[in-house]
Amino acid sequence: MILTRLASSCRCHHHGRPILIQEIGSYKNTCTFGRNGNRTKVVVSIRHILHRNYSVTRTVAKASSSSISVDEPMRVAIVGGGAAGLSTALHLSPLVEKGLISSPIDVYEKGIKESSSHNHKTNEQESQYSGSGSIGRDIGVGLWSTALTPFLHGRHAVGENGKKERRQSHQMVWDELTRVGRWVGKVGYRTPKGSWLAKSTLPATGEDPNMPDLLFLREKDMLSVLRQAVQLEEELGTIEIHNDGSSTSSVSGIHPAMSTWSANLRFDNDDGDDGQTSKSDRDYHLIIAAEGMNSNLRKLYGGHRFMKSLTGAAALQNDSQEKQQHDWEETGQMVANTIEDRQYFVYRGNAGMTDEETGVDGISFQTWGTGKSMRFATVPISYPDKEEGSIAEKQVWFITSSDPQIANETDAEKRKEKLMTSFGKWHDPIVRLIEATPAEEILVERALAHKHSMGPVLNVNRILRHIGETSEATGPGAAIVFVGDAHMTVDPILAQGFTMALEGAYELANSLEECCGANPQPHNEQNRQFCPYELRTQLQERHDRRGHRLIKLLRATELVQALGQPDSKTVSGFLSKRFIRPLMRLSPDFIKRPIFDSMLRYSLDATAEKKK
Repeated sequence: MILTRLASSCRCHHHGRPILIQEIGSYKNTCTFGRNGNRTKVVVSIRHILHRNYSVTRTVAKASSSSISVDEPMRVAIVGGGAAGLSTALHLSPLVEKGLISSPIDVYEKGIKESSSHNHKTNEQESQYSGSGSIGRDIGVGLWSTALTPFLHGRHAVGENGKKERRQSHQMVWDELTRVGRWVGKVGYRTPKGSWLAKSTLPATGEDPNMPDLLFLREKDMLSVLRQAVQLEEELGTIEIHNDGSSTSSVSGIHPAMSTWSANLRFDNDDGDDGQTSKSDRDYHLIIAAEGMNSNLRKLYGGHRFMKSLTGAAALQNDSQEKQQHDWEETGQMVANTIEDRQYFVYRGNAGMTDEETGVDGISFQTWGTGKSMRFATVPISYPDKEEGSIAEKQVWFITSSDPQIANETDAEKRKEKLMTSFGKWHDPIVRLIEATPAEEILVERALAHKHSMGPVLNVNRILRHIGETSEATGPGAAIVFVGDAHMTVDPILAQGFTMALEGAYELANSLEECCGANPQPHNEQNRQFCPYELRTQLQERHDRRGHRLIKLLRATELVQALGQPDSKTVSGFLSKRFIRPLMRLSPDFIKRPIFDSMLRYSLDATAEKKK
């Protein structure tokens, strides 16, 4: 339960009403999602999955009684220059132009990271690869229109004639992504023998209000477009990229500032002087962590709890109480940052085949197996080939499998042969697609996901004191919010990771616009640029909204897992294999398609978005 009180000392108002200040412990909020206990062995029905309750744990604490006066625009730093970090900077840039955020937004990258697809050293190195880096890979990735349309219909710039115009950088994102990518049209699910379980057709326009669309493109093209758009904003002075290109320094943590409501970034310098650190020139009111699944800021400052206390005789023993509380804190923080092994590997490749050569008429499909987490999917892509001066056409495919013999094979050619053997009896053109892909270009990753999402850190100074990094910091300090995979890395089965990152970036911009004065009336008599209490309220509300979005995605993921990769030893697996799949094959398309489309919209929370 969250306790709230009116902040009489802060006269900030939100749309004419006093804001509520959350009060318990330290300004920190952690929201976790995951099923209670071990993996459920029995799934009674689809309805049971869709209405399963996911646990939500939240702890928020009382703010410092220090002065809340902030007489300047909010200073924002973004740590991470991948898809989440760059899209966040782009969505925040209009707020700089409006004077709501201080210029510039500082984006910190740890040098330019090359794509791992060019580095095929060992299977172990490949399987542990955990991010696309700043350049990206040749593999195909999907972006749903829920992540793209905000660039087209979101915040507008004001032209010389005073009329609203589409912001140049945002228009570039839309134009270039749709130019280098391809909208997915016909889609469906199949059995290993080739029977169609379900079919549907996406609008393939990107702007249909009734049905989301899917754009497929190469990962490196997506990141290249985002970087080009950021360069336009750099010329306007709204964004500044901090990247020395040689990885000589990286953000290693938070350095407390003299200000009550801000903090500096701390850097570990790798120039031969052991233990040497430095701090950012500016201090920031908001720090946005976008470093991916292995976010350092998340590991250091996310998931801390200060709520438990001992009772009874143990409480009289100070040493015992201190040790027990330390153990609780250490265990809780470790659990909050747990990365789960999903017990299967993902293999990705681009086959040099045209739609005509595949023989499936350009249909994107997933084929569901019944053991060893076996699943195959393929999507056609096309993109401008600069070297050939033409449009290249390929088939993006990915495989999931828990077969250890394939995963443990270190030789790329032999691993490819084992993939072809494993899927040798599956329908055409699966084996041909694998065969048409160079072995050294097949990327393999272990499927990993966060067990919990990470809420905003609202009192980082208390955490700094708690973990012994400082004893002098006063007040809450800066707020930290997590976006993209740093917020929560989800199971890759529904391929919505980049979509979640771009959606979260846009929603964060909405929250900051609300906080920093979307209405023209000043917050209070001192005309402060923003209220730090309102900032924390908005970050909390955003996290709750993203939580609802995540829950729907997790439920849809669980449903697809139950149908697409059934465990023959469970009741759900038996029902899926013996009853649900045969029923899907026999049911007419006019019955299956609405169900298919509804589940798709549900997983994207598109119904809620349409109402908005």
